[in-house]
Amino acid sequence: PLFRSRVGPKMSDGIRFAVVCSSNQNRSMEAHKFLSKKGFDVKSFGTGGHVKIPGPAPNMPNIYSFETTYEEIYQDLIAKDKQL
Repeated sequence: PLFRSRVGPKMSDGIRFAVVCSSNQNRSMEAHKFLSKKGFDVKSFGTGGHVKIPGPAPNMPNIYSFETTYEEIYQDLIAKDKQL
C-alpha cells in the first residue's frame, strides 16, 4: 500500500500533497483529512470559483469562498441543519 504505518516527523520526509477537485468538496476534503491524520503536509485546492457542499436539495448547495476554513464550514452547516 501507498501509506504504511510509519508515523511521526519522518513519515513525509518533506513531501507535500495537494488535493484538488472542482469545488473543493467531499472527495478532496476526505483525502485532506486522511493524509493529515497520517502526518503529511497537505493543502486543498479547487478549480471552481467557490467551495460547494451539498445542501437540502440538488439545486441548493451550500456555497463558501475558498478562504473559509473547514471548521467554519462545519459550524455553519451544523447551525443550518444538524440532520444534513
